[in-house]
Amino acid sequence: MYRTEPLVVIRFAGLPATLPVALRATSTVACVDSYLDVLETGRALAAELHDVIGRSAGTDRARLVALRRALHGGRAPGRRAWPAPVDDDLAARIHAWCAHDLPGLRAGIAATLAGDLVSETAVLRTALTDEVFRHSLRQASPVLADEADKWLADPGRTPRRRTLIGLARYVLRAATKTSPFSGFATIRLAGWRPDGPLLTVPDVPSRFVQEVDAGLVRSISTALHRRVRLNPSVTVASGHLLHAASGPVATLPATPAVQAVLALLTPDSPELERADVVAWLAGRAQVDVARADLFVTGLERAGVVEVVAAVPEQAVRPFAELAGRGGPAGLSQVQRHVDRASPDTADVLREVCADVGVPVPDRAAIRRHGVHETRVSAGEPAWCGHAAWRSALDDLDTVRVLLGLYDPALPYRLALGTEVGRLFGPGARVPLLVVRKALDTSGPPLAEVFHPDFLSRADPLRGHDDPRLARLRELRAETTRRLVDGSVDVGADWPDWVQPPPAMTAYIQRTATGVVLNAAHGGTRGRTRWERLARQAGASIPTDDTRTEVDGTPECTRGTTAHAEVVETAVFGGTLDLRSPAPGREIVFPGATGTAPPAARIPVGALEVRHDPERDLVDLVERGTDRPLRPEYTGMTSDALLPPLAQLVVCGFGRTYLTHPTLPAVDPPPPPGPGVVALPRVDVGSVTLARARWLAPPDSPGPRPPGTTDAERFVALRAWRRAHGVPARCFVRRAALGGSRAEIAFDKSHKPLYVDFDSAISMSVLDHFLAAGEGPVEFVAMWPEVSGAEPGGFVAEYVVEIGDH
Repeated sequence: MYRTEPLVVIRFAGLPATLPVALRATSTVACVDSYLDVLETGRALAAELHDVIGRSAGTDRARLVALRRALHGGRAPGRRAWPAPVDDDLAARIHAWCAHDLPGLRAGIAATLAGDLVSETAVLRTALTDEVFRHSLRQASPVLADEADKWLADPGRTPRRRTLIGLARYVLRAATKTSPFSGFATIRLAGWRPDGPLLTVPDVPSRFVQEVDAGLVRSISTALHRRVRLNPSVTVASGHLLHAASGPVATLPATPAVQAVLALLTPDSPELERADVVAWLAGRAQVDVARADLFVTGLERAGVVEVVAAVPEQAVRPFAELAGRGGPAGLSQVQRHVDRASPDTADVLREVCADVGVPVPDRAAIRRHGVHETRVSAGEPAWCGHAAWRSALDDLDTVRVLLGLYDPALPYRLALGTEVGRLFGPGARVPLLVVRKALDTSGPPLAEVFHPDFLSRADPLRGHDDPRLARLRELRAETTRRLVDGSVDVGADWPDWVQPPPAMTAYIQRTATGVVLNAAHGGTRGRTRWERLARQAGASIPTDDTRTEVDGTPECTRGTTAHAEVVETAVFGGTLDLRSPAPGREIVFPGATGTAPPAARIPVGALEVRHDPERDLVDLVERGTDRPLRPEYTGMTSDALLPPLAQLVVCGFGRTYLTHPTLPAVDPPPPPGPGVVALPRVDVGSVTLARARWLAPPDSPGPRPPGTTDAERFVALRAWRRAHGVPARCFVRRAALGGSRAEIAFDKSHKPLYVDFDSAISMSVLDHFLAAGEGPVEFVAMWPEVSGAEPGGFVAEYVVEIGDH
């Protein structure tokens, strides 16, 4: 049995899929293909001359060699090369080839391309008339938005080439990708119905939901009210305080003065005004207030005490709450602007920053980074017919089991069990921070598994002597080979330490044969984020009575975590971590207040690690209890950017990304050899796990050579595509070359860029990409094709949660 959660999130692209089709140089493509056909015919004729040349000598041989060179180079042979002594059939075909006017064809390509480029530019300008797109462009790139406004105001004005390329990138992105964190896509909630079509979309309005950067809200809040609390990670062990914030575990002697503060700021106590804590400490220690203030400041710098916001970071209307606490009048004005997604929010926000003493960001910075907007459909949800989706859902459930083997955090969990047993003994039960500190100083052979950049290395499991890690590498290699061959038996003969995630959130697109998996992660990550935005937009939320349970693969019942309590991890990273309140308990980390009521919060310092000697694995438990906890990180900040303590909890005991959004779920090894390498599409039933890909070295096709005309470059790129079998429509990105995971998370060159080899403007976008970076390039087939858009003509991505019964 498996279940599908009632909520489906659909992300629609911001511009119609007809736009990329209209942005094509159709006439030029026909001319270029005819020209390339002639060149290929010439090379084929040249190849036939090899044997003829081998049988000739003297003057005839020289004439034939000159003829072969001319044919291979796409040049009309001169009088010294043609006619030549060949048989009648070959002579007739060479004569027909020589009748082609190659210079005329090349000149025709240049003229036709110039005309097509004018047409494409007109289509691009028309796309800019979309007010919603232009609104989002203004937030993403105010400079380009200004250029678009000038162009629309003056049709006779043609933007510079670099500006056209920038505008084209945004237009193509908005038409082909469902960017999750911007106004270039629209979020739509949907629910399941037993029957009916794949998708029913009521006609309801959409609106922008505006959010002020969470870090800026925190700065304003703490400037108005300095409240403090005990760092939730504080753990007392062997007469010392262990605590962590954004870095390694730190140790502090538990002096009487420190213990006095601990008696006041217990993990269960609410946040207190900092001035009250200072006054209390001064009275207890019988010292002046200034000295007590210095002591509290020292505890803040040491990380034992932390300043917290006066309103929860997850507050839906934080400025209204701050205004209710007696803040300046400008706070209410900011909230009113946010509520109606005003374009002037940034300006009134700057005024509030100045009023409360927060450094005022410049106008451009606060418009781009201080105020975030997301387009959300309001009103009635869309509906998906479960029966129509049944085949794809069944196969997705099989994929869920399969991804238990490829879970990137599985080596971490295996190594963690081994190390805890080695360091503390079989069956040990140790405070979490003691384990974290031990891992920071852990020696070989497993220390590198806990390094933040372990997963970014090529073949990270290679060379490990640990028997389970070695076996895992073998299983993955063998399963990948069978997946490519289409003969895999999911879950067969896998060891017990390979477990499917109890729940999987899959990001999928519908294809002609089923669905393609864009990304997947364990648990409900992302769902509460979309719920929050939808509620703010006034959307109806599908309820639990639409949950559907069906018979599924028997492997779905495997596992030992069914009895574990699922707890959310309150890790606060930024605006992307704003979400709806958690229904149960949550683990609270430093720097986060969480969404659960105080009684439902578990300070991370109250957690312990329990070793199971039979499985040689570890469980996470709360101090004084025995029931395992299964943490779920529901924020949208990249795992690579989480603090070390949070990474230990999330990777060691929960589920994170099962596949990364920019990497395939299964990555077959490329065949040996130089040049462009093709990798096949990988399917499990009706689910595509990996699109077809082509890995190209830096010089193929390489940056545009200086002095090359637009027509010459268009021909060269199209010839390169034909030679290597790369599809006309694809996404291109820089292939990952290692480096830190944090660097990769911020490196935009790893994000897929839409490319259409039939479009003159798109080829300019590709040239700009190739010139802007270094290293190998990956071309990924567009699957589904842009022509396979959803009803309504927009590309769509579905976010579906599927899990154990």
